Amino acid sequence: MHEELIPTIEKLEQAVADKNDQEIIAILNSLRETFIYSGNEAYERFEKIKLDLIAVLFESLELTEFCQLFLDSFNQKIYSSDIWDALEKNVEHVSFSTLWTMKDYFKFPGYFSTPKLYAILSDEPDEKISEELIETIERLAAHESETGTKFSEHQAHMSAFRYIRWTPDDGGLSDYVRLLGTRNDDIARVACKRYLTELPWGTDRGATTVLLDGMSRRAVENAALFRYALSVHKEPQLLRLWIWEALSCANPTDALLGAIEDFGCLKRSDDLMPTIDFIGDLIRVLRNAEKEFELERVVAAAESVNTAKWSFVVRGYYGTMLRTVLPTAKYRKVSGVFGRGFVAVARFGNMIQLDHMGCLFPLLIMFGIMIFFTAGMGHVEKTKRFCVLLFFYGWIGWAIINVRTHFSGQKSLVQQFIYVVVYFTLLITGIVLSFVGRL
Repeated sequence: MHEELIPTIEKLEQAVADKNDQEIIAILNSLRETFIYSGNEAYERFEKIKLDLIAVLFESLELTEFCQLFLDSFNQKIYSSDIWDALEKNVEHVSFSTLWTMKDYFKFPGYFSTPKLYAILSDEPDEKISEELIETIERLAAHESETGTKFSEHQAHMSAFRYIRWTPDDGGLSDYVRLLGTRNDDIARVACKRYLTELPWGTDRGATTVLLDGMSRRAVENAALFRYALSVHKEPQLLRLWIWEALSCANPTDALLGAIEDFGCLKRSDDLMPTIDFIGDLIRVLRNAEKEFELERVVAAAESVNTAKWSFVVRGYYGTMLRTVLPTAKYRKVSGVFGRGFVAVARFGNMIQLDHMGCLFPLLIMFGIMIFFTAGMGHVEKTKRFCVLLFFYGWIGWAIINVRTHFSGQKSLVQQFIYVVVYFTLLITGIVLSFVGRL
């Protein structure tokens, strides 16, 4: 079917080259009821001219006409993200008033994907914009505090998937909060301080993360405010980690020392692993971004944490993290060999666990191993041969039922450890019985 679309796509390419807006619109309308499947020439050629097509229409049409034209995305062919990407390439033709009007049709441009467009919105000096943002936030925050989704619960739900991620729907509150956080006028700064201390949308909400993310754009100016927020919010730990991360953009050493101090004072066991992960990830991020921090102070603080009150698994996880990201730290001081060994075995499970995207060849190897060790057992008593085959098939079956898929989520350390133990118990027992059965 896609071959039949080639002549139409060629006409569209020519119309874009000629900047013939009416011809472009006519061809798009003719394709409205046609779905262009990916992975073929028609799709690839359409994708190649899509941004240029949008740019031509943006320059030719009245703004309202342009926005209304793309409201239905031409049956899933051109999305709002495509429109913002096209304008990002032609940002010199875009004004603040244009973006402010377009947000009512396509929401705000992406903070990360279209930084030039976003800068136009955040750098606009008119304080009335901040007032309008605050008015909208106040209205949305009241609803979010009553009916919103807890961000920690959302993250727990997302952990059921390996790669699939989406943010909780808060009615657009996060979009307005993020933009307000990036602005630098007096009204915006006062409002951000109030929002960060009062959290009117609720303590455990995604809007808090985007507020801190936006304020991190001017982290040096907001560093004192981040410290004030830490003095106000003694819990939950997840919120404090968000604030430490924002502070790290201004003062990496203070952020790391603060997070480590928090870690040493934690009382809830559920907060231990996430905090260890946060410290390790933050050190990696800082190094990748080539941001310097006082290594000796951080190492000394990490070594001084009293880990005796925690389980050997937590101590082993903490020691493994230090050995990985802070090799000069005395990780043996805060962890035992059994704890680190437990973590090493659990992580080995990630290496041997089959993946559904490429498990056929490993399975063939596993069946080959079974055939190799069971060959020549025809003379062996049926009961013994059955026991050997039972363990080998159990080994292969255990690997199959634990195949990693897009929906398998992230196993805990204990689950991974159990997987490895059962895996090798079945394999080794099968091998041993195959030799014993021949005796």
